[in-house]
Amino acid sequence: MNQSNMQEKPKKPHSFTVRSRHNAEFEGINEVTGFDDGLVTLDSAEGGISVEGAELKIERFDAETGMLSLTGRIDAVIYFSKAPSDKKKGMAKFFK
Repeated sequence: MNQSNMQEKPKKPHSFTVRSRHNAEFEGINEVTGFDDGLVTLDSAEGGISVEGAELKIERFDAETGMLSLTGRIDAVIYFSKAPSDKKKGMAKFFK
């Protein structure tokens, strides 16, 4: 097996700042996993993050540095350990 495959990527430190509920800056983001004007879902080394609001817009995302800038009305920032779609699949199995 290739040595580079065996080495883990270093974790990007994660933090975020929200200013006046209309601007947010995130650090340590690995990828944007979902986006529309009311919900943005992100993946970080610390787990998943949902940003809920209205008129949300990703102004900038740099996958190399993990920096993401978001504007719009920010109502909530929520951490989760599994993707929201995984929870829905689990509930669907439960109700079959």
